[in-house]
Formats: sequence, structure tokens, C-alpha cells
Amino acid sequence: MSNSVGQVTPGRVGRVLNQLARQADFAISMLARPVRTIRMLRDESLVIAFPLYRRGAVRLVQVVAVAIAAVGALLVGGIVAGVWWLVASMLAVLVGLLGLAMWNCWRNGSTSLIRRGLPPGELTRLACPLLDVDHHAEFAATYGPLFTTNHLHTPLVAIYGLERGHEVLHRCAADLAPMPRPDNDLVEGGFVRTLEGDAHRRMRSALAPSFGVTVVERLRERIERCIDAEITTWGTDRRGAQGVRSRPLVEHLVLSVWLTVFFGASSAHHPERFARLFDLYGQIDHLYPTPAMRSVQDRIVEEVRALGHAGDLADCVLRDLLARSPGSLDDTAVIENLVHLVTSSHADMTGLFDWMVKFLADNPAPALLLRTCPDDDVRMQAGAFVSEALRLAQSEVLLRYTKRPITIDGYALPVRWMIRVLVREGHRDPEVFDDPLAFRPDRFASATYGRFEYSPFGLDGRSCIGESLTRTSASIFATLLARKFDIEVLEDGPLQLSVHRHAAPNSRWRVNFRPVDSDENPPRLGSPTFRSRSTL
Repeated sequence: MSNSVGQVTPGRVGRVLNQLARQADFAISMLARPVRTIRMLRDESLVIAFPLYRRGAVRLVQVVAVAIAAVGALLVGGIVAGVWWLVASMLAVLVGLLGLAMWNCWRNGSTSLIRRGLPPGELTRLACPLLDVDHHAEFAATYGPLFTTNHLHTPLVAIYGLERGHEVLHRCAADLAPMPRPDNDLVEGGFVRTLEGDAHRRMRSALAPSFGVTVVERLRERIERCIDAEITTWGTDRRGAQGVRSRPLVEHLVLSVWLTVFFGASSAHHPERFARLFDLYGQIDHLYPTPAMRSVQDRIVEEVRALGHAGDLADCVLRDLLARSPGSLDDTAVIENLVHLVTSSHADMTGLFDWMVKFLADNPAPALLLRTCPDDDVRMQAGAFVSEALRLAQSEVLLRYTKRPITIDGYALPVRWMIRVLVREGHRDPEVFDDPLAFRPDRFASATYGRFEYSPFGLDGRSCIGESLTRTSASIFATLLARKFDIEVLEDGPLQLSVHRHAAPNSRWRVNFRPVDSDENPPRLGSPTFRSRSTL
């Protein structure tokens, strides 16, 4: 049968039926857990991080509420009119709904999961496990290092312990795949983070050397100049009692640095192309891509190729890539992956830098140490600050999904289930890190940790190729920010999810950046160990 639009195919019917079944299961899950559903829909993080999910959930709640109201109205009408067959029918409907809700709770409860050969835990269609940053730690304490939960509509098995997670990822590598991304179609042949097998190895080997330690160290001075030029303007952007949100400032800074590092474009070198690239990247949303974004990315590729052909290309990742492989400029898959790495890593670095602003604001002792330590010691101290920031924030999880059934500790996991290695929770293991919730960079200045104790950049062959660039840029940022400003917190709140679905400072968080040499702002002193005010 033809697959043309308007004709029904078995595959299309199956997808429609699956969608209806999923919506029905979602509705029953909400009906079975009304208090949790109300709390979920009122959670500000859901609005920020999962707007489409929330919109669908609200619509479904409205449908269920109207249906129950209609049944109630018919029941009352039947009683008033003495139509007892209608009363009996509506009572049967209500009892049936109650029965479905109770069955849903039992079916997805821990006892039933174990009987079905799955790890203990709880399955729902609700977003609560993602909105509560302590959910997975609490489940690990209750059910052990392997438990069942869910990621929105998708069932998930979480693994506590980096060594255990590495063992599963290594042993089941052939049966696991990286999570699909909504922006994958923006890149010819697929984005490197989603590729598998030989395709992944080829793309990784093409890109990774240009992000190595040697290249990044060569670019260090340019990175420092760019960051310095950006944050110098922050002290002039004061809004008195209202303060400023740091995230928009950080977003602008990271993109400016990335265009310099990746493509050699800056406000001083190729300023027109820099301005065009800055504007074009502002139109790309990798979480909610549209067909129009494909043409935007094509325009970015054209600008990057023009820079590559320019005779005065500054030292950058692109220049190193072309030196290693001159034909890369004509390899659409390689260039589009490089272009899209800016978008995906920009979101991650923005989150990290925003957290670093907060850690500097909340912890005066480490900030003062960065400000006053000798230049020959500052790299080590800044590196320790970055390592501690990565331990407590931004490095949260490794996700895979099952291509084929796998077995973990005797439990059989079906196809299309997610695997979540709990990096954030592993980095808070009290057996590894003394006082694990305290922000203490000194722990990294005085000790080293193995990959199964501390692993913010990945555990397997898919580890982040930008580790050196991340650490170098973040160290420079922390040092310059600490030496230029004292950060005054004007308003704060509990942790929230960001638009990029990472735990982040509250959207109400406001600060003032006050120059450290200001008469109104003498340097602050702090104890060697100062617990962050953040709820980590």
C-alpha cells in the first residue's frame, strides 16, 4: 500500500493506536496520583524545561476533568429523575475508573515490577522524577543501586555507582545506543553524539584531535582576552536593587568565546562574519528544531567555509582541523558536526559558567583565594575550583537506551528502555567525598580521584572530546571573575531546571557585580571551608 499522505497504512494505524494507548496510560497515571499531578503541573521547572509535556498534560487533565464532571452530572441527573439504569451505569463507570487507577498503582509498583523480572521502584508517566533533583538519590537509598523509574513517558532503569555504571555500559555496549536527539536532522549523517559504531569512531577521530590539550593551550591567550573583554562590561551593567540575571550575560560570553575558539572570528578579527554568525546561532534551538533552522544552519556552514578559505584565518579549531585534514572543509558531515558542536556545547557551558558565578557568590573563601593567590599557583587553584563545580553541578547523568533486551544483575530489561547512570549522585557519595554537599575546591588541590569516583566527562568511549577546552575556559573565567568582581546576591530561590533541562540556579536569582577595587566594596573574608547557600 502506498505511503502517500491521506492513505492509511498498517504502520500509521499502529502508531496512532500506540499514541492513544500511551495517552490513556498517562491519564490513568494522573488519575491514580492526583496530588502528585497537581504538584507537578504547578512546578515552575516543568514550565521552563518541559513546556510541551506540560501543555499536553494540562490538556489531558482538562479532558479527564470534563469526562468525570459529565459522569457526575449524569449520575446526579439520574438520581433526581429516578432513571436507575443510568445511575447504575454511571456508578459502574466511576468504579471502573477507580479500579483502573488502583490497578495502575499496583501494576507499576515495586512488588509487581519485581514479579515481572524488573528492578524494584515505581513507574509512572509523570515528570516528577525529573523535577525533583533528590528523587534518584532517595530511590537509590530505598531500593538499592539498581531501580526502576521513568523519564517522562519512557521507563528507565537507574544505576547508582560509577563503577557499576561503567561495567554495564562496557558489557552491554553492542546492545545500547545513545539517546536520539531532536536536532539530529540538522546534521548530515547525524550528530556525533548520536552516531554509533564505525560512523561514530570516524567522526570522533576527525574532530577530537583539534580539541586536544596542545591546541587548547595554544589558544589559551585568545580565550583569556575574549573572556576578559566580555566580563569587563558586567560591572557597568548595574540595576540597583533589582540586580541582573547572570545567565543572559554568560550566554553572550560563551558564544563570543566559542566563535573565537571554533572559527577564529571575533569582534576584532572578521567582525562582520562574527556579527552574522552570532545572529545566526541565536536562531538555532537544538531542543525544538524546525525546518527553518535547517536553512539557518546551512547559512552558518557557508560562513564557516568562507572563513576556512580566507587567507588570514586566525588560530582556532577550524584552522587546526584543516591543517590535519585539508579536505575537511568539503566534507559536509564533518563541517556540519563542527558547526553544531557550537550549539550543543554552548548550552552546556552556559550552565556550567552560570553555576560558577553562583559558587563564587555563595563561597567567599574560595573566591578570595582565587583573587589573592600568586600567579604561579592560580592555575592549580582555579582547576580545583572548576573540578569542584563540575562535581556538584552540570555533570549529572549518562543516558542510553536498549536496542535489544539486556540483563543487569539478573533483571531482564526490555527493548527501548532507558539506562541512566547516576553521575550527580555518584559525585555526592559520602564514602568518596567528605562532607559531599559542601563546596570545597581544596579537596581537589590535595587529593586525586579515580574515574570510578569522579567522572564528569563520561565513562566510556563516548566521553566528551571538549574536556580540555571546558576546563581551560572555565578556569580562566573563574579567575578573572574572582579578581575583577565581588558578587552581591540580591535575590535567590531553590534550584530549578533550566530550559536545557539541567539543575540550575533559580530564575529569580539576581546579583550585582561590584568591582573589587571599589571604595564601597572591600574584599570579603571567609573561612577555609564555607558551605554553599545553594540547595545542592
